[in-house]
Amino acid sequence: MSDTPISPSFKYNGTEISIEFGYKEVMGEFKKKGLDLFALFEGDETIMTIMANDRVMLQIWYHYVSPYAQSEEAAIENLKPHELHSFKEAFWQQVINFTQPQMRPLAVEMWKKLKERLKSPEKILKDSSSDSSEKPE
Repeated sequence: MSDTPISPSFKYNGTEISIEFGYKEVMGEFKKKGLDLFALFEGDETIMTIMANDRVMLQIWYHYVSPYAQSEEAAIENLKPHELHSFKEAFWQQVINFTQPQMRPLAVEMWKKLKERLKSPEKILKDSSSDSSEKPE
């Protein structure tokens, strides 16, 4: 049995696309697009980007579908919200695979807790407004 995790995948126009990345993408392309995976355990910003920042995640999604698409506009034209959601879930699984093995349970728990928090938007709004009122001027 191999220790190498199976790469998650998603479908685009009937094609199964495997989500794989390494340090090159993490340090370069992903970071330039606004996703800093090295900051995953430094707060909620990275995980919130994956979960809720569609502007960034559409760019990451297009990174994977571009070899199969005529253009970015054509690719996005037919993209459905549930398809982007499925991509985010698969991408998160690859983030877990990329994470050091001893940190993976923490990453899994972070995703689970964030999903639970998102079920109570009023709590998130309360937390974010109290955060902004605590900042010094």
